[in-house]
Amino acid sequence: MNEKMLLKISLAAAIFGLIFLFFYSEAVDLEQLKHVDDSISGQSVKIRGTITKLSAQEKVLFLDILTDQQETITAVLFTSEEVFIKVGDYVEIVGEIEEYNGEKEILSNSVRII
Repeated sequence: MNEKMLLKISLAAAIFGLIFLFFYSEAVDLEQLKHVDDSISGQSVKIRGTITKLSAQEKVLFLDILTDQQETITAVLFTSEEVFIKVGDYVEIVGEIEEYNGEKEILSNSVRII
């Protein structure tokens, strides 16, 4: 097989793979977390709630979120960019549940203002 044909096949496979991943990621939806205590460490979750407290240190944001079920959970967001959220914003957070000092918190992958 010549190099040009191999290059075309690899580019087509890469483009097809990216398109497949895009549509697959749209179809996969995390279930919204109902109760913080029901979750397992390492489990991916999605929560919605209002920011009640916000503190920033270096490249880390700590958000206290009052969920729709009137529970408070801390979300940790590692970022190198400036984030434009404030106390009182209603947000959706996607991340993983982790236990730290005996309390559950979310290591955030994304925070979106709703």
